[in-house]
Amino acid sequence: MPFNPIKTLGDSFEKLITEHGSAVIQEKHIALLREQLAILDKQFSVLSSENGTLKSENETLKSQNQALVVENDKLRQKIQEYEQPHETLLDPIEEEILLLLHGRKRMQEEVAKLKNLYPDVAKMHLMKLFDLGMATTSQGADRKLYWHIKELGTRYLKDHNLITQQGVPVDG
Repeated sequence: MPFNPIKTLGDSFEKLITEHGSAVIQEKHIALLREQLAILDKQFSVLSSENGTLKSENETLKSQNQALVVENDKLRQKIQEYEQPHETLLDPIEEEILLLLHGRKRMQEEVAKLKNLYPDVAKMHLMKLFDLGMATTSQGADRKLYWHIKELGTRYLKDHNLITQQGVPVDG
């Protein structure tokens, strides 16, 4: 095939145009990538800053949480302490008065006489039993005030073996 300088020159121009077009496109792609990289770099900086802030906040919250766990444990212990049944111990005379009221309503004067107490002293003991929820009052048909034992008082007598489980007073 004979050497054709025009064809060779045309091929060279075509190659140059193709390469030039590719270079222009490649330059545009590189510029776009640089823009995207700059945007990503800014986002990375913002996210890194936010990450640092969140890590700091997380550490603060962890330490607060640890303090709250310790405080919660202390409060749970206090609750358990207060939930334990606190034994109410009565004076022996109050136990005797409960036994008098067990199974029978009595007037304050009758309690004072049977226990050989001044009426005011009998009233003081009866009021203590009332405040503890172990005794209460009611008005009789004769319109007089009578004292009688409540369930809590009966339970006290049973728990302290002053009456049997059937409600019979224990001798001794």
